[in-house]
Amino acid sequence: MAIPFNGSLMRRVWAVALALTTATPAVAQMTSEAQPEVVEAMSRLEMMVGEWTGTSTTRLGPDREQTSRVVEMAEFRLGGEMLVVEGRGTMDIGGEDRVIHHAFGAVTYDAAADGYRMRSYRAGQGWVDADLVVAGPTVRWTLESPAGTIRFTADFSEPDRWIETGELERGGQWVQFLRMELDRVGPSE
Repeated sequence: MAIPFNGSLMRRVWAVALALTTATPAVAQMTSEAQPEVVEAMSRLEMMVGEWTGTSTTRLGPDREQTSRVVEMAEFRLGGEMLVVEGRGTMDIGGEDRVIHHAFGAVTYDAAADGYRMRSYRAGQGWVDADLVVAGPTVRWTLESPAGTIRFTADFSEPDRWIETGELERGGQWVQFLRMELDRVGPSE
């Protein structure tokens, strides 16, 4: 079936085509370049970047602890606008090296809110959002869990060392349940 020629229709088609061809490069240019204020704010997390190994000890009860081997990888992505962190904890269980903890987090900076946000995913437990506070060589984030309010504090004040504690709020008191000690073994890939 032939469509009858309509000059008005053709002008609209050409106008839309012209708008699309000129808008696409402008939009691509806006979204492909990193935002300098975001990159500058994210650079405060430079101390986390690299490959890290060490141990993590978790208190499972009053007289019970579990120690695992940990590898953390942290690197900037998207032109420095995002920091991604992946951590794996393993233990020898019955002569077999088993993963007991596997998490992935993405940290970004919201210039409008002047704050850092992290969305983290833990295998088998879904995701959680948390606000981060960066104070010199220390990064702290707090989140809500079924067990209550949990806060993590990562201290980078010693060169090439990552010391992290995890605490749970109980009756207005913070009770430590985790201590992780890592050494930087190389740059991130």
